[in-house]
Amino acid sequence: MMIWRHRTKSITMSDLFKSGDIVCAKVNPTKSLKVRIFARKVHHCDVYN
Repeated sequence: MMIWRHRTKSITMSDLFKSGDIVCAKVNPTKSLKVRIFARKVHHCDVYN
């Protein structure tokens, strides 16, 4: 699991985004995605218009 260390707290990938959050695609940052579920260390998303 990927972990980022912040000054006082470590954040795991499961803590970053919740279901329903709108995020940008890594490959195409202009494309908006809506997070569906986090399973097996992967955020599953739908295209958001």
